[in-house]
Amino acid sequence: MSNALLIGAMLAGGVLAGPILAVSQSAPMPGEVVVVAVPPWAPSPEDLVARAGGHMVGPERTAVAALAVSEDPAFPDTLRGLGAWLVLDGRSLANICGV
Repeated sequence: MSNALLIGAMLAGGVLAGPILAVSQSAPMPGEVVVVAVPPWAPSPEDLVARAGGHMVGPERTAVAALAVSEDPAFPDTLRGLGAWLVLDGRSLANICGV
């Protein structure tokens, strides 16, 4: 049983590695939507986005992630400096999700 789980985990990791690497390596462009993920103990994504000089996009949010946009080229770095775990290119993620 444990071998089957290990093989399944390895297959799942192999299948997911490409899309994850593609999204994580895409640099967000100024004025484009980004996905902001924060740790559960950090301020809300809305708070970090506002402090970084951006604004929220769309009606859907979670406690730890949201979509945001800013014209400031330093926006992704500012978000990371304020404690965001991930700042990903929203367009790349949307393409992978088929949106």
